[in-house]
Amino acid sequence: MFSMATTMKGQFKAALVTHPGFEDVAATEVQELTGAKAATAAAGVITFQVKKLTELCRLCYLSQSASSVVFLFSEFAIEKTAAATAENMRKSLKDVDFPMWFSRETTFKVVFDSAAGEEFGFPASDFEAAAGEVIIGQVKAGSGYVPKVDLKSPLVTIAVCASG
Repeated sequence: MFSMATTMKGQFKAALVTHPGFEDVAATEVQELTGAKAATAAAGVITFQVKKLTELCRLCYLSQSASSVVFLFSEFAIEKTAAATAENMRKSLKDVDFPMWFSRETTFKVVFDSAAGEEFGFPASDFEAAAGEVIIGQVKAGSGYVPKVDLKSPLVTIAVCASG
């Protein structure tokens, strides 16, 4: 499954990345700091939903088990071909409100977890480009301006991660 964040009935879906084997510790921490129940999504990754983005900020600040805490824009299935998987990604991103995350000054880049992607035989650049096209199109349609790509020092980094 690939992950990029969706609000679901007033909730924000998120993931916490920790060391494999520490999922139970991380889930307990999520419960204590946000009140959310977490589920293991993959080795070293748990997913959960929160009502406010500030709860994610609090978790980022106070967590002892997290390597990172991320807001999930979407999840989609991995297919047998990179083209079919990229199409699943495009479809899953069509309803994400990307203009909400951008201003005229916001620069961004998309990064693909290439180590996981190589496991599936998909080139990172294909997914970075496909996701970038969707984001640029949606921001332009929703706000009237084209967000700027900055591969060296962006204000926003959108990660595409693969897990089996």
